[in-house]
Formats: sequence, C-alpha cells, structure tokens
Amino acid sequence: MWKTYLAIGLVTALVCLLFLDRRYQTTHRPGGEMAAYRSLNTIITAQAVYRSEYDQFARSLAELGPPAEFSEGPTARAADLIPQKLASGETSGYRFLLLPHESGYRLLAFPLEEVFGERSFYSDETTIIRAHKGRPAWKTDEAIN
Repeated sequence: MWKTYLAIGLVTALVCLLFLDRRYQTTHRPGGEMAAYRSLNTIITAQAVYRSEYDQFARSLAELGPPAEFSEGPTARAADLIPQKLASGETSGYRFLLLPHESGYRLLAFPLEEVFGERSFYSDETTIIRAHKGRPAWKTDEAIN
C-alpha cells in the first residue's frame, strides 16, 4: 500500500515540476529575449570597433559579418566582427535590422514568434538599449541598460 502512495506522490511531484518549469520558461524566455539582448550588445560593440577601424558605422549586418570563405580577410564590406548567423539577421528567435541614417545607425530586434519573446528592442549610436512589449521599440521607449 505504501508503494502506491509513494508512486502517486512521485508522479504528482514530477507533474508539478514539469508545470513549474514550463511556466518559468514561458515567463522568463531564457533563449529568446536574453539572447536577443546579448546579440544587440555584440552588434553595438562591433559597430564601435568598425567605426574606429573604418571611420564610419557599418551600413548593414553583412558589413559586420565574416568575409567570404576564400577572401583575403576582413574588409569594410565584411569586417568579421560578428558571427555569420547574426550577420544573416536572424538568430535565437529574433530578427535583427541595422538601418543606417545620416549620423549613425538604428538597430532593431523583433521576436519572430511570441514564444521567443514579447519585447522588441531598439538601439542606436548612443548604445542605449530600449525595449517595448506589444509593438516595435523606439528611441523614446524606456532604457533597459
């Protein structure tokens, strides 16, 4: 009889743990929003390095990415400052856009689906990262860094 109660207790504990783990993943999104934030920081840092090397900001993610396989090395067209996956514009469930403008750049990140994250992100040459839930983030939104 005690084995039955033990089995029921173990199954109940397992179900509770699985439910709580799923709920934690849904609310904290460890692979989505946090990964997007880290990717934004990677791009911001790469832009600073690119500017010091080429005296301007990169105009696209491809310019920050790796050169072609058999090229002679980093150039202004492919500076090898970010990984290829990030240079492609999509990673960790987010789409990244680098938009040049007259005095710098705008960097936007949007979740591809809500399961990857609820917030979108914005940054620019000021390096301040801003976020907003439910619509695209913009330079007037609250800073998160």
